[in-house]
Amino acid sequence: MGTRYRLGSKITRGLRKKKWDNWCEQLQYLNTIKVPRCYFRDFQGNYDSIEIHCFCDASEKAFGSVIFLRFTKDEKVRTAFVTSKSRLAPIKRMTLPRLGLMVAVVEARLINRVLSVLKLDTQIYLWTDSNIVLHWVKSSFRTWKPFVSNRIVEIQNLTNPKDWRHCRGRDNPADRLTRGITIKDLENDELWWFGPSWLIKNYEVWPKEKEIKVTVDESLLKEERKGNVVPQNLCTLDSRELLIDANRFSSLLKIIRIISWIKRFIYNLRNPDKRVGNLSAEEIKESKFFLIKEVQLRSYEEEIQSLKGNRQIKKTSKIYNLCPYLDDINLLRIDSRLHQGEFSLNETNPILLPKNDRFSELLVMQEHLKLLHSGVSLTLAQLRKRFWIPQGRQFIKRIISKCLTCKKYYAKPSDQ
Repeated sequence: MGTRYRLGSKITRGLRKKKWDNWCEQLQYLNTIKVPRCYFRDFQGNYDSIEIHCFCDASEKAFGSVIFLRFTKDEKVRTAFVTSKSRLAPIKRMTLPRLGLMVAVVEARLINRVLSVLKLDTQIYLWTDSNIVLHWVKSSFRTWKPFVSNRIVEIQNLTNPKDWRHCRGRDNPADRLTRGITIKDLENDELWWFGPSWLIKNYEVWPKEKEIKVTVDESLLKEERKGNVVPQNLCTLDSRELLIDANRFSSLLKIIRIISWIKRFIYNLRNPDKRVGNLSAEEIKESKFFLIKEVQLRSYEEEIQSLKGNRQIKKTSKIYNLCPYLDDINLLRIDSRLHQGEFSLNETNPILLPKNDRFSELLVMQEHLKLLHSGVSLTLAQLRKRFWIPQGRQFIKRIISKCLTCKKYYAKPSDQ
């Protein structure tokens, strides 16, 4: 993996001492490398599910890809090395992002070759440790100049952009192809033969699939982007800023649907696979959680930042006694004493909402109408199955008192 020498070049004394002799010495360990012919030897060919995982990496010296099978049987997980492919980097010096895109093409071709041979119809995971490559693969080819554009087209024709994911560099077995490794070290290298350690664990510990954000200097991509094109990564949603003025609306569902349409518009700008038709239940759910996070951040920003930094919230905080914590999707919940019973997460750890917020007001009114103009107690009981509002009874009583239908129904007759 060092300096290139032309074919027929004379081996100098320095080269012989430092490199040639070392390379020859490694040959004696070749007979220790053994690759099992049967992928499913531990399960006698039987398995409950199977997946294909492909990793790729690039450096200034070489780039390559490696493929593993991941199969489960009775909750036991095993991985098997399938194949790999590597190439030397071109003599003409290229940027690492371009080399990363070239190896993504190699990975796409290799995975299709493996699928045609094994004849498997299963879930595919395509891993890379390059955020730039991941951004390119999931973007529109029309945004970029020919070199990048042509390779994006081939990658998207051979693979589904949704199958591409990001992993850390130290968890990438293809790193062995780009940096080099001795035969002696390769023999017992578990990363190379079995993949990263999290591959045999539950999906929860895998690298999280997050929204792609190019965190590098924009100048690195500027030369690859066509002129007069608005960068897609400039269109972002910041949960600290209000998308719309909630005070202008009387329906919580209408606000959520508006946010859903905005998020779909942004998604369609960023992704080649456009979302069309009516809003899905998943889109509505995502927008609702987005709005809840926005509301919580406006009222409990200091507490949320403390929890994200694994710090204790201040005892002077109004919600200190509620033992708040952040769940897996960073929603602020409270800890209760109902863990011993058979209750759902929303009942034992309801989502915390601030009182005197327009979102909370609309939520209370929505539940009040859904329960056919029920009283304070029933509305409060229904809300507490999912949410916790401090001083909820007084807050709900104040909101319900504004209901025009209830005012008409409970109005006292006037005296003559």
